[in-house]
Amino acid sequence: YLALVLSLGSVRPVHLSSMEPESGVAAYPYPKSIPFILTTEFCERFSYYGMRAILTLFINQVVGWSETDSSVLFHAFTVVAYFSPIFGAILADSFIGKFKTIFYVSLVYGVGQLVITLGSVGDTSDGNKGIAGMPYTALVLTGLVLVGLGTGGIKPCVATFGGDQFKLPEQRKQSQTFFSIFYWAVNLGSLFSMLLTPQLRARVSCLGQDYCYPLAFAVPAALMFVAIGAFLVGRLCNMYIINMPNRKEENVLKKTLRCMWVSARSEKVSGETHWLDRGKPNFGDKFVADVKAVYNVSFMMLPFPIFWALFDQQGSRWTFQASRMNGDFFGVFTLQPDNIQVANAILILVMIPIFNSIVYPALAKCNLLTTNLQRIGVGFFLAALAFIVSGIVDLQLEKTYPNLPDSGNGQLIAYDMMPAHPNCQLKFKLDGAQLDGVSFEISSSDRFSEPTNLKTDSYKLNMITCCGFKCEDLTDASVAIANEESTSLYFWLDTSAQTMRVKQAEFKNKITKSSSGRPFVKIFLAAVDQVPGAQSENNTIILKRVNNPDNEKKQERIELDSLNFGDTDPVEIGKPTDYLIFLNDEELGNATFKQGGNYNLLVSGVEGTDTIKVHQVTPENTFSMFWQLPQYVIMTAGEVLFSITTMEFCFTQAPVTMKAVMLGMRYLTNAFGNIIDIVVMKAFEGVLPKQAYEFFLFGGLTLLCMAIFVWMSRGYQYVDYTNISEEKKEDEEKEVAEKEEK
Repeated sequence: YLALVLSLGSVRPVHLSSMEPESGVAAYPYPKSIPFILTTEFCERFSYYGMRAILTLFINQVVGWSETDSSVLFHAFTVVAYFSPIFGAILADSFIGKFKTIFYVSLVYGVGQLVITLGSVGDTSDGNKGIAGMPYTALVLTGLVLVGLGTGGIKPCVATFGGDQFKLPEQRKQSQTFFSIFYWAVNLGSLFSMLLTPQLRARVSCLGQDYCYPLAFAVPAALMFVAIGAFLVGRLCNMYIINMPNRKEENVLKKTLRCMWVSARSEKVSGETHWLDRGKPNFGDKFVADVKAVYNVSFMMLPFPIFWALFDQQGSRWTFQASRMNGDFFGVFTLQPDNIQVANAILILVMIPIFNSIVYPALAKCNLLTTNLQRIGVGFFLAALAFIVSGIVDLQLEKTYPNLPDSGNGQLIAYDMMPAHPNCQLKFKLDGAQLDGVSFEISSSDRFSEPTNLKTDSYKLNMITCCGFKCEDLTDASVAIANEESTSLYFWLDTSAQTMRVKQAEFKNKITKSSSGRPFVKIFLAAVDQVPGAQSENNTIILKRVNNPDNEKKQERIELDSLNFGDTDPVEIGKPTDYLIFLNDEELGNATFKQGGNYNLLVSGVEGTDTIKVHQVTPENTFSMFWQLPQYVIMTAGEVLFSITTMEFCFTQAPVTMKAVMLGMRYLTNAFGNIIDIVVMKAFEGVLPKQAYEFFLFGGLTLLCMAIFVWMSRGYQYVDYTNISEEKKEDEEKEVAEKEEK
């Protein structure tokens, strides 16, 4: 719809009474160039939304930025994408025309997608089989700037270029059909991309990783070059009608800004009723009147950015919220966190005809939502309601989170890797400067203690119960608790001295949920040389999927550095499912690793103990991703009421000469909305203890802006410039006819 109204904004208004009979339409066949333009738009939208869908998770998981910084980058990219249409419109309307603007800016766009794809290959760190020394972060950021400039640069041109292919008013109905198909091309491109690219990211392995961001970025990049190719073929076949701008005429946006600047700097004039009246001597009465109309509408648009601040968080905060949910789709397949965004694309296609044919007519009978400003006000309310709902969902979701240590605290888990000692539990306590006598018990059956949060400090260990083992040598043992980290102690038997030993784990436990939803697995080793299948060196724990154990690309391999006692760094594995556990070529057992869970896997050759013991450190995601649907339904309903209506409002309330300017102002409200996101997210980072509180904050800000908007609306006077233009044209034609008669 955005592209539809954009196009209408630059098409000359048609005087209905002057249209030729319907039979005259047959003289003008449907333009053969239209399929090329529609293909271009479908592929470009696929490219943009496909890349955008996986962007925040990529920045978080691969580049390594925090959720807040990843969200900030996402919104900064959106700011560029919605600031640049102004420059694209100026370039097309004042310098090189729509065709050249689309073609040249699309090349910049395509190069940007390639640069992002190259950056996603990464370097050779952390086992990645990328390119050594690759400055992948710099490449990704550069690519995002190019894509933002590219998508924004062509945004105001493609639909209007399609409108140029029709002869008006003779092909008015055909042009309307084109805009309808164009709208579907936009939404189908975004729909397919948001379904496909997250699955490519998650289900394909490449470059030594369990996911494949390079492929997920490469497909949108390829589609962008398909778009360029389709667009160029239409030109090579000489199918386009290309209208070049008159460079002698000043760009209307530039002229409008100059009029405001001159008026603001000029002294008052006699009979002045508005400060813009000071520009009449330089710009004429009619142009100043048009600028006043822009000023009045722009004033009403001041609260608009807050809606976009909420709406665009579907690709950032709501995606991260989905990453902590269960994406199981009735056991058929698993939805990825970045897949859920497709709900908006589907719902918008369903809701628009429902609102137009059912909701609006029904409410009109009760004299409700009959004006644009009324609908926009309700759109504000629904956006706020959607965020209040998302905050409530997040509070419920937090109940499934692990017991994470707060700032100034850490966590300790103790493991018993001694020979079997039934009916007796190892007991000890920790004494520190800030805290004395914190007791721990390790279950003789489970072989691990409950995670316990402690003040950050160095603690002395004092054994209480040793279950018959010598433990005098542990009197000098200590454990260091690091801030907001989880560490482990494990007890083992030194067979040479027949005495108990204790060691603090070399690697910390993974206790936070991954943004991808994939489980992490950490290995604890005990007398591995006594485990079946052990070798003298180069031992490997291999996790094989039960449903496809022979596919080496789907296997997870964890190298072991010790044959005695030790631990490994937690490793993010592939698909959450059932796994067979092998030591080299010997099967040891099986385990189920679930979405969102983190696990410590004990592999033991100690006499009388289980070879495999699984400790779930972080609970799996049990809260279904479908609980996000209510907030998506409410937000999409708000989009229908707000987004579409604001486009109509800007179109009908702006003079013909100012429709392009108003569209540019409308784009800027989206850019400023994302700036609000950046400011609020960074300003309240670490201040608000819960993500839900940030959702409530945004909802409250929106309700405040809604109240201001309602107050502003009370004094607004509607002016339908579409009808005024038609009436003026009728008067002009009447004057011409009278002169001809004379």
